[in-house]
Parts: sequence; C-alpha cells; structure tokens
Amino acid sequence: MTSALVPSPSHERSAVNPRSLLLGLIGVLMICTVTPFNDYVMANTYMVGNFLPIGLVLFFLCVALLINAPLLKWFPNLALSEKELAVALAMVLVSCALPSSGLMRYLPSQLVGVYRATLDHVEWRLLLQSGELRLPEWLLPTFSTTDLQGRANSALVQEYFRRGQTVPWQAWIRPAIAWGALLVAMYGAILCAAIIIRKQWVENERLPFPLAEVYHSLVQAPARGKLVNNLLRSRQFLIAAGAVFLVHGMNALHEYSGRFPEIPVGYKLSSILADAPWKYVDYSLKSAQIYFVIVGVTYFISTQIAFSMWFFVLASSVAMMVVGSAGGEFLSTMKSEQVSGATLVYG
Repeated sequence: MTSALVPSPSHERSAVNPRSLLLGLIGVLMICTVTPFNDYVMANTYMVGNFLPIGLVLFFLCVALLINAPLLKWFPNLALSEKELAVALAMVLVSCALPSSGLMRYLPSQLVGVYRATLDHVEWRLLLQSGELRLPEWLLPTFSTTDLQGRANSALVQEYFRRGQTVPWQAWIRPAIAWGALLVAMYGAILCAAIIIRKQWVENERLPFPLAEVYHSLVQAPARGKLVNNLLRSRQFLIAAGAVFLVHGMNALHEYSGRFPEIPVGYKLSSILADAPWKYVDYSLKSAQIYFVIVGVTYFISTQIAFSMWFFVLASSVAMMVVGSAGGEFLSTMKSEQVSGATLVYG
C-alpha cells in the first residue's frame, strides 16, 4: 500500500471531539456577541437575517482560508476534517436562531412594548386597565410600580427603545428564566421532529435541500494535495463572487460619496402601475430588488419549484386585479389565512 492511500489521522478522528466543539463554541460566541452590536448599534446589514446567515458564511470562509489551508500545507495531520467542520457548522447554525430575527430581535421588544403602546393607543391602554388579558407578571420584566402609566414611562421601557447604554439586568432575570424554559423545550421539540422526519425525507423521498448544499460546499474536504475545496478553486465561482462584490462595493461607496456611480439592482414601477387595474397588484410586484444569494440558491432548486416561486406571485396578482376591479378588497389578512392553510396542507 502506498502512502497516498493511507488515510490521514484527521480522517480517523471522531467528528464530535474537543477540536470541533471548541471551533463551534468560538463561532457561537462570535455570532451571539457581534450580531447585536452589528444589527442594533451600528445598524449594518443583518449578520443573521435569513436561513443563510452572512455571519456564518464569513466565519467558515475564514476558517477554510486562514486556518485549515495553512494546516493542510504545513501540518496536514492537524487539519480539520469535513465531519469536524460539519459539527462546528451545525452548532453555529443553531446559535443563529438566538441573537437576531429568530428570537431576540422581537421577544424583548414585545415584553416592554406592551406598555409603551399604551402611550399612543387609547384602546390598548383601556384593554390593559380592564385586566381582561390577565398578563402574568412572571412573563414580563420586573417593574418598580404597578401603575400602568408609570410602567409605560419608566426608564426600563423608554431606555430600551432609545437604546440606552445601561441595561437593568436585574429586571430581566425573571422573564429570562421563564421564557428560557419554554425555548429550551421548543427547540428540543424541533430537534426531535427533525430526527423523526430525517429518514423519510432524506433516505426514502430523497428530497433536495438547497441550503444544505451551500453549507456542504463550505466545509467540503479539499482533494488530496489541495489546500481549499473545489468551490473555492472554481474559476466560475471566483468570477461570480468578484462581480457581486464589485456591484455591492460600488453601491456602498455611492452611499458614502455621490462621486461613485450607483449600479441599480432593482426596479420601482409604482408610478407607472398607478392606474386600474395595475394599482391593485401587490406592492412586491411593483417594486423589487435582485438578491444574488437567492439567485445562487435557486440553482440548487428543482425546475418545478423554481417555476412555482414566481408563477404564483403573478397568479395572485391577477386575482388581486380581478377582485379590485370588481370593487372588492384583497386584504393582507386574507393572504395570512391562505399561507396558514397552505402550511397545514404541506405539513
């Protein structure tokens, strides 16, 4: 047997080991500390805002290029294997549900917003004063007063929306414990449901998972003798990534200085589609923007699904024009009910 056929020790290690867990923990800490500052203090593009988080992608690109590539060149036996990287990626991906859109972007603001809304909406203030909602105190932050108006004007509520520098941590201990217990149970149920359906979806039905393909391309092991995997060595990928970077870079420079030209990546047809029957179509059809990441992910989607994603947007717009021309209304609540019904059928 030649030495080229002998597997390296990195491939013999268990996927779940101190190395993979440490890397995953570093990624989790990075996501949970950088994301709030980036999103809420600097008001930059969200680090975690969808199912393909920018923060996660950047973190593992840095790992592949700045850590694993040098290890493969000088210390190949110490390089992280594909399975180890997959474990770390799974840890970081789960953590992405916490600091932004999945949880903290909405939950704390709702807990204090329930009182802040009373300052602007009389009907909401009267409803809370009536006691009909019976909101449990242990689900809300700890206030120093029971008066409704006093809570609405308290520093705990006002400083939250003004992004005050001092956080009254003691007031948030009780809701953190109460909601944390619910969230642990809920996330545990989600993981158990994923285990239940995995075999049916992955092995029996062999469903495609487009985003999983993207994640796999980040952690895929390089070919023997190479420092990076096939994706990062692909000329087509590098050209496309460079073009997207150029477009967004020019538009960012245009925002800071008007001397740089702006490259349009969307359209606004609101003024053109202002008359009947076009005025009844959904606003998303009148104004839209190209998201290159969606273009890339669509490459992994089957033709039938990709077709339905835009066809039914047009079909629903036709329905809205027919209803609007007949003097009816197509309210957003109707769309929500349709989505709920479709979700039940899909489930």
